[in-house]
Amino acid sequence: MIHGFEVFKVVGSNPHKAKAILDTPLFAEVQKIESRGRWNVTGECVPTRFRLQSQHVQCEMIFPWCNTTVEDDWHAFVGCTMARESWNWAGLLTVLQLRVGTVSSLADFALDISRSESQDIDGRVVLLFWQIWAARNDVIWNDAHHTSMSIGRTSLDA
Repeated sequence: MIHGFEVFKVVGSNPHKAKAILDTPLFAEVQKIESRGRWNVTGECVPTRFRLQSQHVQCEMIFPWCNTTVEDDWHAFVGCTMARESWNWAGLLTVLQLRVGTVSSLADFALDISRSESQDIDGRVVLLFWQIWAARNDVIWNDAHHTSMSIGRTSLDA
């Protein structure tokens, strides 16, 4: 099970950064903690525009970074060019490339990472998911724009 201590270790012994991550709603929403230390992004918890519309919430369907594709969880975290570039800047592009085309959902993607990669890589992926979603929300709510470098480097530097 991922505890605050593991998050604290991943963010370089910075208690303020660890607490900020643990206090985010996305930390609770994006991950489901499993009893053996595995986390999983489930297909029903990330409030993408596609999922919101399926629940009859009126909103724009197009992902705000690329303005060309419907926002679903795969596109937001993996498929969009901005997301892929963020993986690259985070030093995790190989982790992504090993799984694209071999898994059928973001949940399978995340679960495979947690089973196959080290705790360090697993933790950095969790942080990258959080960074991508936080940057996406910043575009929607504050019209603020981040670069893939700033998103990815935060996970790399943690």
